[in-house]
Amino acid sequence: MKYLNFHAHQPEISPDMAAVVCFEPDAPFPAIPPEQFAACGIHPWSLNRLSAGDLEKCLADLAVYAGSGRLCAIGETGLDRLKGPELELQTRIFLRHVGLAEKHSLPLIIHCVRCYPELLQMKKQSTGAVPWLIHGFNSNIRQLEQLLSHGCFISFGPPAMRGKNVKESLLKAVPLERLCLETDDSPDDIKSVYRTAAGILKIDESALLEIMNHNFQSIFRKANDR
Repeated sequence: MKYLNFHAHQPEISPDMAAVVCFEPDAPFPAIPPEQFAACGIHPWSLNRLSAGDLEKCLADLAVYAGSGRLCAIGETGLDRLKGPELELQTRIFLRHVGLAEKHSLPLIIHCVRCYPELLQMKKQSTGAVPWLIHGFNSNIRQLEQLLSHGCFISFGPPAMRGKNVKESLLKAVPLERLCLETDDSPDDIKSVYRTAAGILKIDESALLEIMNHNFQSIFRKANDR
C-alpha cells in the first residue's frame, strides 16, 4: 500500500507515495511517473484570465483528455464566490465538467468557496453516477453534514491539521469511508498529513493507510484498472 495523496499539483517523489496531480487543459500534460495519476480541469480562478475563445479551447482539450484514458478524474473545478468571476459563468463551466465526468465515468475533484448551496443543488440534479470529492474542505459542520448526506467524499489538507479545534472536529465528523487526505499546493509531505490525521483520529497510521487505499479505489476506479 502507498501513501495516497488525493489532490496535489506536483507528483510525489518517494516510491511509497503516489498523488493525483491536477493540471489545467491549457498547460502541458504533467510529467509524472507511470504509477501516479493525472486529473484535468479548469479552476474557477482561471475563468478570470481566459478569453471566451481560450475557454472554449480549454473545454475542447479537456474533452479530448477525458476520452483519452489518461485521466483518473476531472478537476479541479468548482465554484468560488470570493475569487471567481460572476457565478453564472462559473456554474455553466462547472456543469460542463459534470457532463464530461458523467460521460466518461470519471470522478470530480471540486474546489468550493462559499457556494455550497449552489453546489448541493447541482449535486441533486446530477445523475449521481460518479463520485464528487470536495477538496480542501474548510467550512462548517452544517455544510459538511449536507455534503455527506448527498454522498460526497471530503478531503482535508494541512490547514485542517494545524491545531485549530474547530477544524479538527470537522475531520473527526467525517465517516472514515468518506475521508480523503491531500497536500494541495502545500510543501507538506503527504506522510506527515497521514501521521497528523491518525493522531487527531486516534487510530493507528497503518489502519489509516489501509482506509485511504480503500477509499482511493472507491473513488478512482479507472485509475485502478490501468
